[in-house]
Amino acid sequence: MTKQAIPNPESDLRRPNGKYWRAAYEAALTRLAELRAERDLLDAQLETLNQEIIRFEKAADVLSSIASDGIRVAMAVPTVEGIEKMGVADACREILKQNPQHRTARGIRDSLTASGYDIEQHSNPLASIHSILKRLAQSGEVEELENEGKTRYRWKGGFPLGSLRKGVTIAEPIGPPELFRATRKTGKD
Repeated sequence: MTKQAIPNPESDLRRPNGKYWRAAYEAALTRLAELRAERDLLDAQLETLNQEIIRFEKAADVLSSIASDGIRVAMAVPTVEGIEKMGVADACREILKQNPQHRTARGIRDSLTASGYDIEQHSNPLASIHSILKRLAQSGEVEELENEGKTRYRWKGGFPLGSLRKGVTIAEPIGPPELFRATRKTGKD
């Protein structure tokens, strides 16, 4: 059996006093403030990137409809095969998983309908979709993005290639590079 050492108050290994703990507390507060400032900066950068992503998604939608020899065609609604027998929550998940763009609840409703899902079986389909999307965002399955008064959602995981129905493709931006250069607002506008 070993004896426990009794601290000697006169030794060089003194117990920390009030000054020590006060300095540790102040250092923790300083680091906390630094981390919060860094997070705020990253949040602002993320918001700028998200706004730019939405701008380019809109540009890609418009450009895809006129990219074929100047002939304007109707924009296709992304569809997913095999969701007809799913519950509405799983069907919404599949629509989001198969499409890399941020989608509104109305856009998801349109994709569900175009995919053959019987959305009319719900008394208020859009309210159901909104509720599902909020739960998916709270659970961390989707990211939520506010833009121009609309909330858009996007699946957080990867996107399988070739999973969309024939006729719906995801393409690289087409057009002159200067059209796709990033612009930032300076506040001097």
